[in-house]
Amino acid sequence: MRAAGVENIDENVVGPVRARALAGKYLVTNAFGDWLWLSPEDLKAFAEGALDEDGATYGQLRDGRFIHGELNIDDAVARFRERHRFLNHGPGLHFVALTGTARDDDGDVASGSMSLEDADRVVDCAFMSTSPRLDLILAGDAPLANQAVLERIVDYVESKNRLARKEVQLHLESDLDGLDETRVAWLVEHDVRVIALIDGAVDNPDHPARTWVPRIQEAITAAGGDLATSGVELRASLGGGAEEALAIVDLAVELGVVHLDLSPQVPLVIDGEAGLDPETWLQAYGEALCKILGMNADGAALIERFSADLLASILNGSRPSRSAMRSPAMDGIGQLAYGWDGRVFASDTGRRIGETGDALFEIGQLRYNGYHDMMTHGTVRSLIVAGMLSAQPGWSDCAYEPFCGVSPSDRYAERGSIQGGLMEGSIDRTLVGAMDVLFRTLHDANDSTRATFDAWAGVQS
Repeated sequence: MRAAGVENIDENVVGPVRARALAGKYLVTNAFGDWLWLSPEDLKAFAEGALDEDGATYGQLRDGRFIHGELNIDDAVARFRERHRFLNHGPGLHFVALTGTARDDDGDVASGSMSLEDADRVVDCAFMSTSPRLDLILAGDAPLANQAVLERIVDYVESKNRLARKEVQLHLESDLDGLDETRVAWLVEHDVRVIALIDGAVDNPDHPARTWVPRIQEAITAAGGDLATSGVELRASLGGGAEEALAIVDLAVELGVVHLDLSPQVPLVIDGEAGLDPETWLQAYGEALCKILGMNADGAALIERFSADLLASILNGSRPSRSAMRSPAMDGIGQLAYGWDGRVFASDTGRRIGETGDALFEIGQLRYNGYHDMMTHGTVRSLIVAGMLSAQPGWSDCAYEPFCGVSPSDRYAERGSIQGGLMEGSIDRTLVGAMDVLFRTLHDANDSTRATFDAWAGVQS
């Protein structure tokens, strides 16, 4: 606010507010998820209590719960509770590694597959959650190589849910290597949604996703399904820069999908992987988003899921069930991850870290520990505290704090610590940069762009 010339803040007028200079104005936000654009002059007048109470700007601030003396407490509490309703229930997101690796004390790496017994234990554990909605992500290094367990989980979930009556969705996350026509028919029959990993598909005409995504889409359509809700979702990283990002968008159109996820991928820097480059990712993301918005303006129907998740929070005040961008973070209270060997972790990143031999995020073993033991594990308690953005340096006064979230295990993967550090991490900087892109786009949006954003936010809610 000093940049806007604010000298004294009138605490009788100004409620808890955060401001960020953007697009030649100031974006002001509050803990209730309200936001408003103010000119430097209006921000100064507002902060110093000199704003005309009969003016339109004062009215907008009052309606947006920014005026301390005119705040309706009951309304504000209801708004805050609604934005944090994800805390009403236990983990709804469950990652299941059907195959994977493990590193012993000597550093040797061995591969393995989940057993049928552990598959049953996974489903039993997931259904212990108090969440009325469960999303099971069936993944791993090569999930289709463990078809027996894949089928066992799907069959057991269907059987168990006849009594539990939860809202359950199964997802297969794979590069689709090993898929065949019989398996495609089985996936569609059991409504297993496919998340196709397409890294490398742009340059590789023989990538399995190029063959099988259109066939899955055709099978869904033939069965009477709606591609907008049950079609294949493509997931790709943007490490290759803007040119590759544009090619990924073209590939999504070529394959006929509705959902494309360009979320930044979390590298295990602690295990020697190359780190995420925020500048490269943000340039690629901005170019890809611009192209997708232009295509939607011309009548296409392509949703970028990372943007849609954030827009659901910005525009609708909601958090999609699979979105990790929330505070407190999902680790241990919003998601669990199951290793192929029966170990249970507080997050999928934690599971990946566990495969390197670091068991920091392990909270139990399916054979020996119950749901209550894992939910009350000391690691989960620590992650809840570390996952509160409002207590993190750099985030506590950031205008984007009400809309975002960063996983402590993601931070550990990059920096070796679950705590924040004044936004020094590439994950935090990438998220803030993406929010800058979205809010600038909202500020300059024409009717077509705003309609697209509203539609995306509605789909993800």
